[in-house]
Amino acid sequence: MSEAVTDLLLALPEVRVLLTCRSVPGPSALLARAWRDGELRRIEVPELTPSETAEFSAAMLPGRPFAPDTISRLHQSTGGNPLFLAELIGALERAGALEDRHGLRVWPGSLPAGTSLHDVLRAEIGRLPSDERTAFETAALCSPAPLHLLDASIPPDPLERLLEKEVVRIVYRADGRPVLELAHPIYGETAETMLNPVRIRQQYRALYDRAVEPLITEDLERTTGGGTIPTEDLLTVVDWGLHGDREVPLELLEPAFRFASPLVDHEFRVRIASALLRRPGLDPPLRIAALVNRLEAFRYLGDPEAVTADEAAARALIETMPAGAERTRLAADLAIAFADAAVLMAGRWEDAIVALGWADRLGAEGPSEAAAAAAIRVEAQRGIALCYGGEMVAAAELERRLSDATAGTPGFLPFAPTAILLHGQRGETRQARQIARQQLRFAVQAAADYPLAAGEIIGVWCLVDVFSGHSREAVFIYGAMEQAIARGAGGPRLRETVVSFGRGLLALMQGDWARASEHLAIACSELDDFTGTGSEGLLLASLALAQAANGDLDGARATRARIAGWTTGTSRLLDVPSRYHLLLARLWAPDGTERAEAEAIARRAREYGFGLMELRALHAAQLCGGAPLAPDQLARADELGSGLAAPIAPLLAQHIAQLRAPAREDAADTARRLARRGMFVPTPRHPALTVREQHVAELVSLGYSNTQIAKRLQNSRRTVETHVARILMKLGVGSREAVADALDASRWDDAETAS
Repeated sequence: MSEAVTDLLLALPEVRVLLTCRSVPGPSALLARAWRDGELRRIEVPELTPSETAEFSAAMLPGRPFAPDTISRLHQSTGGNPLFLAELIGALERAGALEDRHGLRVWPGSLPAGTSLHDVLRAEIGRLPSDERTAFETAALCSPAPLHLLDASIPPDPLERLLEKEVVRIVYRADGRPVLELAHPIYGETAETMLNPVRIRQQYRALYDRAVEPLITEDLERTTGGGTIPTEDLLTVVDWGLHGDREVPLELLEPAFRFASPLVDHEFRVRIASALLRRPGLDPPLRIAALVNRLEAFRYLGDPEAVTADEAAARALIETMPAGAERTRLAADLAIAFADAAVLMAGRWEDAIVALGWADRLGAEGPSEAAAAAAIRVEAQRGIALCYGGEMVAAAELERRLSDATAGTPGFLPFAPTAILLHGQRGETRQARQIARQQLRFAVQAAADYPLAAGEIIGVWCLVDVFSGHSREAVFIYGAMEQAIARGAGGPRLRETVVSFGRGLLALMQGDWARASEHLAIACSELDDFTGTGSEGLLLASLALAQAANGDLDGARATRARIAGWTTGTSRLLDVPSRYHLLLARLWAPDGTERAEAEAIARRAREYGFGLMELRALHAAQLCGGAPLAPDQLARADELGSGLAAPIAPLLAQHIAQLRAPAREDAADTARRLARRGMFVPTPRHPALTVREQHVAELVSLGYSNTQIAKRLQNSRRTVETHVARILMKLGVGSREAVADALDASRWDDAETAS
């Protein structure tokens, strides 16, 4: 009947027919004939690309853009299928599962239950013949998995039919090995809702039972040494056994545990370590290693009670061991893991210091060579804990002691990013760069143990260049950081956050407030990756600065309110630059309280020994207007300006002296030189100008040509010329050179009114 109606409609000249046809099972005979005869024109609809997924999503829910990570999740979950994507976005919107973070839509959780998308997928799965459905359920549970491990579990005939129906697909890894995966990963979530826990357990048991025997009969010594059986096969089969509650042989479980220790799949690390700990008679060193690894995984999973329990159990075992190199190493491993968890999860840096002291005492009872190697690692972690607690002077002294002791060894590596930031805020850029170059070499050598170390070192190196005014060097170093992170391990969300953070900071250095707001909002939308790390405060403060400079004062106030009153749980290492960026944000719309905050930041920076940040804070205090700095403050600014190696330091001191002069002679020229070093003097918006005109006027006042402004703002030159003409008319000036004087006069008038 449907074909007869379609045939009739095709014959009517006044009717336009639009039909959709799925590639499986394909067109009917009628449609094929109509296409052959030219009555229908075929339009291929391929899978959406990631960029098309973003465009499609924005069209469905206009207004606020989707965060890049959310677009990636939508694309990955639906495999680019437009129908699935439309249903998924609709389900998320109806369930209120999309959060608004800094103007971006973020999907932080899983697919809500009871959605129409599940109904669509269940109908698809339900139409499969029984043998295909069984094969599909197996693939859904273990996807992706090496194809050869499934030879005994999925017969070739139903697998071939599933491939034809585009339910599953085969992809090839870099080494040429075929891997079976679902065509649309969202099938997996639906399949799990259709299987009860008993059925899932049986499926995993069947997978494990069929695949484990070949592994046991192979030479495991060759396997763990990189022989014929790949590590991925071992981890996959062991994971099936753990899901199926099988008693995995220790000769498989132990090497799998060693391989899984550095993975970012923390739930798998907990499962495999827990399986080891359930084994009676396990050697104490292996039991301790399992406890330490599970402790680290619990830290990433945000379970402080489990961290504390595993630390106590491991400590009790270590204390029963005889003194020796092994006990010294294990004590250092435990103390470092617990200290890292204590400061990152709850800011308990005092507990971290106590645990590290315990490791020192046990290490002193062991062989001197082992004690010396462990002491370096423990001291490096102690330096990190001291910085989290705000003991910057003590941390700097510790860093100096370690520098000589660690020359030529990677033991200093975990402390390297912290040490680089210490020197950078002190204005000791030469020392910061020396440490960065030396430790970057070790980070490459130790990439297996510290997969993100190279990216972290280059990232803080870039940040130090931002602090010190090495604007061109910062751009170059950031490019290296982006490449290092792209090649390194770690979650893609973390990489997206770090890259967006770096792009936002560089845009701030260039005065490109709109682009800075865009990139920093993307980084903040995935703030879970930075919670408790200390970078969280600086990230939000930088966003507030970009928003305020871009004229979004309401957004800046909301961002500032989010971090107001933080006192625990985050590192004090970036406390001063975070407060400094917040202060600059407030200077774009001053309320008269900024001077006191600037002087408080200067006092805190001096307490920490951060000379460069102290000079920046003194400069900000003078920018607030009012009375000149006190004589002792001026003397201190002169001392820092002439004594610090940072290229921005003498300019800051010079600008302070010019700002306190009655006529403020040459202050505007120094402001332009500061801008070329990445320091844009906050200028409250001129009442006659729009936000965009204010931005263009600032760039004109800094000496940029229309072509340079157009490139920076990604506008046409004609648009910029129009803006400049309006600016000259509104300010009542006749030349580009007079724009700077008009803006300066407005700023000084505002500052004196506020004072």
